[in-house]
Amino acid sequence: MGLTKARIYRNVGDYDRAQAAFEEVQRAMEKQLPPTHFAFGVIASDRSLLAQARGDLPTALELANKAITLSEAAVKAGGQSANYLPVYYLRRSGTELDSGLKDEAFSDARKSTGMLRKTMQSETRSVNFGRAYLALGKAQVALGRTNDAHFSFQSAIENLQATLGADHPVTLSARTALADTPGHP
Repeated sequence: MGLTKARIYRNVGDYDRAQAAFEEVQRAMEKQLPPTHFAFGVIASDRSLLAQARGDLPTALELANKAITLSEAAVKAGGQSANYLPVYYLRRSGTELDSGLKDEAFSDARKSTGMLRKTMQSETRSVNFGRAYLALGKAQVALGRTNDAHFSFQSAIENLQATLGADHPVTLSARTALADTPGHP
């Protein structure tokens, strides 16, 4: 309940209440869970998104790194965090791109799509696949790889349209990104 409330506050732009709710959730987790529990990666990733929304990119990047580190440690310890890693790499890619770290953003978006490809059948459509291809396309544009970006944006649109619908804001964002890419017909 607390994590959902914090996410809602973040999504509606009430960042102070979101911060307070995330802190409350984290304090409760620290009392109830071992420090290697995958939930600490979840909260670090969510707090990273909050910092990014506030424009605090250094903190957002630090928390995104922490989410990945905690999740990788949880996987090594036999925990259940492997399915979160593609999302964390995807999220960090966005923070890196906003921070001007184009190569890192590209690398993380590629990791995300690669991890998802390993866990899904090739014809399966997924929101995460769509978001990962959208992030990959944005990084490719930033690097001047517009031909590759066309393919990535088209893959994003196919996945997002099949899962979220043609009129969803994320699908529309992918369509706009494709249309705005240099060299797009």
